[in-house]
Amino acid sequence: MVGYDTPKEYSLYWQLLDRLSAVPGVQSARLSRLQLFSGFWSRTVSIPGYTSGAQEEMRVSCNTTAPRFFATFGIPLLLGLDFMPADSTTAPKVAIISESMARQYFRDENPVGNHFRFTGEDATGDVEIVGVVKDILTEFRDEEYNRSPRAAYIPFTQAPPTMTGQAVIEVRTAASAGEMAGAMREAGQALDKNLPGGTVQTQDQFVNRSLGEARSLQG
Repeated sequence: MVGYDTPKEYSLYWQLLDRLSAVPGVQSARLSRLQLFSGFWSRTVSIPGYTSGAQEEMRVSCNTTAPRFFATFGIPLLLGLDFMPADSTTAPKVAIISESMARQYFRDENPVGNHFRFTGEDATGDVEIVGVVKDILTEFRDEEYNRSPRAAYIPFTQAPPTMTGQAVIEVRTAASAGEMAGAMREAGQALDKNLPGGTVQTQDQFVNRSLGEARSLQG
């Protein structure tokens, strides 16, 4: 974000989430780097004790999120724990994985407490698995991939350089879209009057637009 170093940008996000969480009608306010259903980063991984087949590429989709991202979207946490504020830049690396990644690479074993590593451009040391969430679609235009959506989510504050950038703020609310859009812009301006207003849309609006684009590409 222009004019913000990383610590200042993170501080802005957390303050914004606190303000939005206090708005009447808001049930949950969280953030992620990529918007739900908008796509993913594809990354290769290695897992101690797992032997891949000759033609198997151990590749998963990735996104970076803040605590309560899954609860905000009603995505069930099947095992383990959600991310915590303590999962900071300097804390041990952690991840939450999808049930498909757990089933593929850990089979009947509980993956919580086990480790994996990112390889390639985002090579890391050990990343501890702290939770497992239900599978979700990563985007609408990749049906074959989405039949087995192996995914790894990492804390926003632990994102490698290739997964950094401006966050998407997600709000679960009983208020109308118009009311919420105004409240979100007011909250941002209260923290920094030079902060751009950004684009506010409902999840339904985003889904409908994405489905229309997917259908147009399919002819």
